[in-house]
Amino acid sequence: MDETISLEVHFKIKHLLENEYLIWGGYPEIVLEEENLCYEILKNYYEMIVFRDIVDRFSVRNTKFLRFLLKYLFTNAANLFSVNKFYRSLKGEWRPSRETLLDYLSYILETETIFLIPKFSYALKIQEKNPKKFTLLITD
Repeated sequence: MDETISLEVHFKIKHLLENEYLIWGGYPEIVLEEENLCYEILKNYYEMIVFRDIVDRFSVRNTKFLRFLLKYLFTNAANLFSVNKFYRSLKGEWRPSRETLLDYLSYILETETIFLIPKFSYALKIQEKNPKKFTLLITD
């Protein structure tokens, strides 16, 4: 801890980081609003920036599956992800063709909202062979 920052300021910053920034992000509009409006604003950001961008740019037809896939990826960030395992787990209406799944994943990655990170290994072969982790881009 920097000695020029008082203990009180240090704890205030830590509190704001843990209870504001990590929960709501750093969007100025969010910081200035009541908590009940924050959910709506974030939902609108998601709809405009993530979902609409993918649907419009790539002419996605199966928006129901795209929503499901995005929700799955966002709620499983930093978990290992195997396309084969995920595809086999899909049932009924959630099971598009394998090609559609791969297309949608590539669209999502192209928006640079979510990134694939290889499992760490000094051996390149092992990095390529193992499932990847999805991570979210967290920016303002």
